[in-house]
Amino acid sequence: MCGFGEKDRRPIDPPPIVELHELNGPLSTRERELLVLQCTLWNEEGTQERGTIREVIGSTAGLGTAEVLPIHVEQKHAKNMMGENFANVGQYEDEHGNPALFFIFPDLSVRAEGLYRLKMDLLQLEIPRDGLPQRPGRIVAECLSHVFTVFQAKRFPGMMHSTDLTRALAKQGVKVKTRNEPRRQRDPQSQPSRREKRPATESSDEDEAAESPDSPGSRRGRGRGR
Repeated sequence: MCGFGEKDRRPIDPPPIVELHELNGPLSTRERELLVLQCTLWNEEGTQERGTIREVIGSTAGLGTAEVLPIHVEQKHAKNMMGENFANVGQYEDEHGNPALFFIFPDLSVRAEGLYRLKMDLLQLEIPRDGLPQRPGRIVAECLSHVFTVFQAKRFPGMMHSTDLTRALAKQGVKVKTRNEPRRQRDPQSQPSRREKRPATESSDEDEAAESPDSPGSRRGRGRGR
């Protein structure tokens, strides 16, 4: 779900997870340490980046009723995707118990509703030489996620159950949210009566992370090396 307040922030669910395939043979531990995956937000077509948005703030009108005074509008740019968008590779077991290498993004969230894709760029860092600054990493592989939907809270259709891969990683200590059963949104017309007390352990769907079932986290991306 989208939102601009800190309380409205909900991570993409299922979390984006990308598997690394070593097509030219296993890499050494040092070579893996130099690999970083960068995640950026793009439009539905995958042609334009959507990492920033324009916010309209400070809309105030003049006082008085005798005349119409102009409205002063201020615009500023704000980040549309929040959270850590760089990840290092880690070795885990997949949902079948097989060893695999994964990049995991557990806390990414999007602030504005709409249809998006995630673009993943695999960067290979260079070891800086003595006295020389660190150079930017070069892109050695890239991939685009499937299209996913960011909802407003009132339009959110409800949570789906966690994927098998997400649950497998959570059992290995990865900090990702999991659930065993789908969580559906309550009917807004069916409000509890004043005498009806809700259990203290009950939580609304808005307290959970939210995205569509087509979220890229349910599929593992695979980029081709250049």
